[in-house]
Amino acid sequence: MQKICTKNETKSISSCTDTNLVSAQNEVGKSGLTRRSFLKTSAAFAGAAAAICSVGCSAIAPGGKVNSEAEEQVFTGMCIANCNGACRLAITVREGKIVSTTMAEFPDPDYNRICLKGLNHPLRIYGPLRLKYPMRRVGERGADQWEQITWDEALTLLTDTWENVRNKYGASANAISAGAVRLGSLAPTMLSGMIGGTSLAASDDQAVDYIMPQCIGRTLLCSGSEPRDIKNAKKIFSWGCNPTNSNLQQVHWLLDALDNGAKLVAVGPNFTHMAAKADRFIRIKQGTDAVMFMALSNYLVKNDLADLTFLAEQTVAPFLVKASDKTYLRASDLGIELPEPVINPQTGEAIDLPIVVGQDGMPTVMGAITDPKIEGNFTFGEHKVTTAYSLLLDAIAPYTLEKAEEICGVSVADGEWIASLFADKEPLAVTALPGMDHYYNGHQPYHAMAALLMVSGHLGSPGNGSYYATYLTGGAVNWAAIYMPSDYPPSPEIPWTSLNDVCEKKTFNGHPQEIKSIVIWGKEAISGQMDKKRLLQSFDQMELVTVVDLEMNDTARYADLILPVAYFFESIDCAVTGTSHSYNILGEQAIEPLYESLNDYDIVVKIAEKLGLKWPYASKEDFLRVGFDSDLYKAAGITFDKLKEEKVMNSVPAFMLNEEGCLILGAGGVYGTDTGKAQFYLETVEPRVVTGIDFDKDSVRLPAWDPPYEAWDESEAAKKYSINLLQSHSKWRSHSTFAKAEWLRELVPEPVIYISPEDAAKRSIENGDIVKVYNDRGYVVIKALIDSGIAPGSSDLPKGFHLTDFIEGHYNELSHNAFHPFTVNNCFSDVRIEIEKYNGEVG
Repeated sequence: MQKICTKNETKSISSCTDTNLVSAQNEVGKSGLTRRSFLKTSAAFAGAAAAICSVGCSAIAPGGKVNSEAEEQVFTGMCIANCNGACRLAITVREGKIVSTTMAEFPDPDYNRICLKGLNHPLRIYGPLRLKYPMRRVGERGADQWEQITWDEALTLLTDTWENVRNKYGASANAISAGAVRLGSLAPTMLSGMIGGTSLAASDDQAVDYIMPQCIGRTLLCSGSEPRDIKNAKKIFSWGCNPTNSNLQQVHWLLDALDNGAKLVAVGPNFTHMAAKADRFIRIKQGTDAVMFMALSNYLVKNDLADLTFLAEQTVAPFLVKASDKTYLRASDLGIELPEPVINPQTGEAIDLPIVVGQDGMPTVMGAITDPKIEGNFTFGEHKVTTAYSLLLDAIAPYTLEKAEEICGVSVADGEWIASLFADKEPLAVTALPGMDHYYNGHQPYHAMAALLMVSGHLGSPGNGSYYATYLTGGAVNWAAIYMPSDYPPSPEIPWTSLNDVCEKKTFNGHPQEIKSIVIWGKEAISGQMDKKRLLQSFDQMELVTVVDLEMNDTARYADLILPVAYFFESIDCAVTGTSHSYNILGEQAIEPLYESLNDYDIVVKIAEKLGLKWPYASKEDFLRVGFDSDLYKAAGITFDKLKEEKVMNSVPAFMLNEEGCLILGAGGVYGTDTGKAQFYLETVEPRVVTGIDFDKDSVRLPAWDPPYEAWDESEAAKKYSINLLQSHSKWRSHSTFAKAEWLRELVPEPVIYISPEDAAKRSIENGDIVKVYNDRGYVVIKALIDSGIAPGSSDLPKGFHLTDFIEGHYNELSHNAFHPFTVNNCFSDVRIEIEKYNGEVG
């Protein structure tokens, strides 16, 4: 067992005497988990769980006896696990220790829930991986050798490095990755602006998050109606996802819908737990979903099943698109002046209204007539124009159900049956979580799905629409005050996907750019970002890698400096974003921060003091108050001080809710898009992050399909590697969060790769064999399980395990850094691999 050095010792962990923290290599060989070491650690985990329970499940009286009469206090809080759950918790404290986390009730009992992850917080709070003290690396990077230092020493090292880097390479060479779902933990996002540094922008699930708001708008609950509205659906598609694992907190509404008689159809490459609940399972090839959606739209149009009234009234279908520059023909183009200007309530400026054509062939402004033409080509003055709907018809014309059968593997008969469900006018919902997003072409299926919902008229009313990833966006938060206080300008952004290129080429977007210092705040980059090998090479070029986190994880092991963050039950805070409900939840401080940990906000204040910079807030609570100082929160009757009293409050103003008290996206035919209409055509096309990589903007204006980068039979990678790698979510972890929670590890003790019986037979692999999974970029040695639900030519390696869990290698060695320059998004499942029986010795 390795130990932690004290600040006055310079020896490696393995020779220290301080027992404050068990190294992440705890009883696990340097090469990773083996059969023998796993059996050994299983017993150790069982003992650790019992030890935790003795602290976390009962009050301990002197002499070790249980004191069942110890006084208890119960605090309110929320589960933060990056699953978008943010379930409300009751946190029980006995004799200064958190002994349990249980479900706390919402004002609306529909939202009452908790899962096993939410019950496991005490095991993380008091677990062996909890970071307790600032630590500085004393061995080689990744060797897990540390010395304990003081906070002052740690922040001096950090800020001195920033100064040295700024002097040698410019301030932008200091990078910070920060962000979380709690309001108080947003304070670190200001750091990059304070030091003139670079902000590393998220690159996870950004394809879906970028395209859907442009297509169907955004409410306070992102691009979807309130999740419980799915109970009103009569037909539900679970498409390209497995909500029973990745969206557990919302599945009960889907099951309620089934109890109410709804029909469930599961569509995906592999048979899942969700598919087991479905009335019908439709297998589709990975990365081809956009083709299926377009073929369904085409079928509806050709068979006169499209909802033309909905298209005319609630979408951009009648808008005229200029051939010259692909933008809409507008009133100013024809010299039309309105008697009274229409004002954009967000900008206060007059709107240059798009032009539509009446049944008499005459042009007029949007909204002036009720029955505009939605098809046709016209010429008005010097402008040759085509309706947006006609352009959509041209875009989907090549995609018939026969073509979909060829590309997607879905039979024409199955396609016709699916189309009949979309043609039916009973409410239809599509639950499409970010699974389809994990490919190079990840924006395309959502764009095509949105278009299908418009063609079929299944938007804007109860039970209708897309529930792709409904979560509270923090749309009511006073972001300007949080992110851009007047004293500090916003910092330039580089997406995580581009970090490796920047470090290798020393340029970004055509300009010189280096990254020589990085602070990774609350993010497991090595397990959660693409191309692990290149990422470590990027770190090796840096003068300082700093990790600010709760636990020792893979990224922390590779750092030079570690700063311990207080658990979110150890400081007052509130959930404002990343939640699958409409409530703001107060997180009370249940206990004092353990060991020498500090909450995110206090760390930022200390850094500002060390830099001699003016911090604009007197206290954390003042910071939280400013975040709640917005018109929308006022409309909802919420202030931070009122939230402190009531503990949980609905953040959606009453005027946004329907008669059932539910928030419906597109209610009244008004969508939160640039035009106020549902948009299958995108007039304005800009990349999510400007990387300097060119792409054809016209190719993303309308639904389209490009083959995946690797997960396609005709890709270059497919010539060498015959199996697609899919990285699913585990029910018992949220990415890498809870990856080491002992009770949950009893359910999933080790990483495995699931393969089809056909692929196993071809390779003489039997159930439970150790296999090597590899491609040109790297490899991982892992146990294989044969699963008849896996499609031949596919595989599933659930992500989130630590480096020390694998026998050899790491699953993220297999991934690549390719991304579409429109969405700039990680492609976790667009990866080709080969699998063979492992011939090395194990155990």
